[in-house]
Amino acid sequence: MTAHSGPAQASKPHFAATYFSEQLAALIKDNPRVRMLNTGRTRTTKPLTVHKLIRDHCPEFKTSRTQWYRLYHGERAPRVDEVYCVAKVFGVSPRYFLPDTTD
Repeated sequence: MTAHSGPAQASKPHFAATYFSEQLAALIKDNPRVRMLNTGRTRTTKPLTVHKLIRDHCPEFKTSRTQWYRLYHGERAPRVDEVYCVAKVFGVSPRYFLPDTTD
């Protein structure tokens, strides 16, 4: 008999993952259309479009589509380089993705 015999329980997402996801959703909502660097065409802002745009702006961005969707949905906390690249694309400070801790 094992110590854990019930079904695997999903752990609660890390606060940083949730906060990043919420802030990213707000940026996407506030920027419903984006201009692609490689074609100059304007496209609807969707998660995959943002992933492509980030890769164009930051060639060093090594996050796969799967990893990107996990970030977008708040399933994993972002790395510092990911925060930096997303901030660069949307023209905000990386600090935008950090909660106000003056409480």
